[in-house]
Amino acid sequence: MKRHIGPLMLTLYGLGGIIGAGVFALTGEIVGTSGVLAPFAFLVAGIPAILAALSYSSLASALPEAGGELSYVDEAFGARALNLFVLLAVFSTGILACATLVTALSQLLAEILPILPIVIGLGVLVLAMVATAIGLSLSVWLVVILTVLEVGALLVFIGLGRADIVAYAGAPPVSALGDFSGWWPVIMGASIAFFAFIGFEDMVNMAQEVKRPAQSFPVAILAAFGISITLYVLLAIVAQAALSEVDDSGFSKVDALAVIAREQGFLSPAIVRLVAVFSIANGVLIQINMVSRLLLGASQRGVVPSMLGTLNPITGTPLRALAVVFCLLLLVFLVGTLQQLAQLTSLLVLVLFVLVNLSLIVLLRRPSLELPLRLPLIIPLLGVFSAGLLIFTSLAGLLGT
Repeated sequence: MKRHIGPLMLTLYGLGGIIGAGVFALTGEIVGTSGVLAPFAFLVAGIPAILAALSYSSLASALPEAGGELSYVDEAFGARALNLFVLLAVFSTGILACATLVTALSQLLAEILPILPIVIGLGVLVLAMVATAIGLSLSVWLVVILTVLEVGALLVFIGLGRADIVAYAGAPPVSALGDFSGWWPVIMGASIAFFAFIGFEDMVNMAQEVKRPAQSFPVAILAAFGISITLYVLLAIVAQAALSEVDDSGFSKVDALAVIAREQGFLSPAIVRLVAVFSIANGVLIQINMVSRLLLGASQRGVVPSMLGTLNPITGTPLRALAVVFCLLLLVFLVGTLQQLAQLTSLLVLVLFVLVNLSLIVLLRRPSLELPLRLPLIIPLLGVFSAGLLIFTSLAGLLGT
């Protein structure tokens, strides 16, 4: 496939994958769970994510293949059974995340249009598949345009709430963190906020279309992550201040940013909802690209039938892989709820983060493999520990313990 994506485009692509349904649909839920400690929830959720980002950067610099996590685990362990598990986990994560976004988008549009959510969702799936099938270049440019819109909206929120940010920075509520009972709302909020960080790892599956991947990937992944966590923390400060003055019964948590816009009195809530629609649609395009390219990489390694890696001579895209993706997305969208899909997605991604960090631990001890970006062993070790801890707390929250 033609290498036509540079570092800037790759950064914007990854940024668009991270900033999406998570922040637009879950901000109200996180503030409701963590209250004034919501910014800390984003920071805690960001710990396993940034450690994983570092590991992904190191591995992508040495193994710039479209298989992503599958390539890393295969290189480290070479076990076919583990390869199949990783392929299934990554593919399932992509399908679940995409179905989550389609579900959220259909529910949001149903608040605006007099159309049933299921009908809207079906239409979104068809349009997204067509856009992706036409060609990656078109899809990437659409993603970049949507990314500029959504980041712009977040910057407006942050700019208008700068007084709240200054006040929070001057007197952060650290006294509430004096014991474990104070940390629990932060941890539970982090288990929700983690979904907002899902997306940067999808960038590695675009490896075959990136110029100079060994140099581009570390810079693009870390830049996209750094921008995202900064925006999230600042937005959380503004959100907890604005929503604390609003009656919880007066708005839906999924519509929290529109409520903030109403309180700030600058942006129209309708415009914010429109940007949210664009943001979630952005994530849908990225997830479809990711899972189809994953099948392409897997076919090249012989893990799945080679027919799924065949590129259409006209569009240059894997249409057979896209057809498989569409059928599975349709099934999951029809049977899953938004909460179920989001929770399952987060848990699977955390499991993959553990495996990726373990792969880097193994490969760091293998002198035959050159790692252009070589990290100290403590980074992946902390990555395994932090992701495992968040898995535990996520399960605890899911089970109500």
